[in-house]
Parts: sequence; structure tokens; C-alpha cells
Amino acid sequence: MIIERNDLEWRFDLRPDERLPIADRFDLRVIDRNHSSLTAASLQDLGLWRTTGIEGGYSRWEEKVSRPT
Repeated sequence: MIIERNDLEWRFDLRPDERLPIADRFDLRVIDRNHSSLTAASLQDLGLWRTTGIEGGYSRWEEKVSRPT
């Protein structure tokens, strides 16, 4: 699922009616492929405590998954 960075907070905030249907719990895991540290900080501020940044972003993670060591 792709969500624009400027829509992130209101689409994942568990309180508003505009949130995504999957944003229904605070332990939701979110991976961002472009701005992971900004995304993690913003979503943690909303209470989504399992959100973390990925060193090198999504493309680096994807590379590691496709080529396990």
C-alpha cells in the first residue's frame, strides 16, 4: 500500500474517521520505503510503538530478503 508522506498522520491516527481500515491497533507494523526515520517518528508520536526505521530504507531491506546470507 502506498501512502503519501503528507497523508501519513491522518491516515494512521486511530481516532479520526478518515483513518485506513488496517490502522485499527497500536501494535500495527509499518515499513516505509523512502523516509523511514521520519515515518517512524511520526507514527510513534501517534502511539504506533512497533514502527521502526530501516537502515537503507525499503530497497535495502528488499535486497536482503531476496538474497539471504
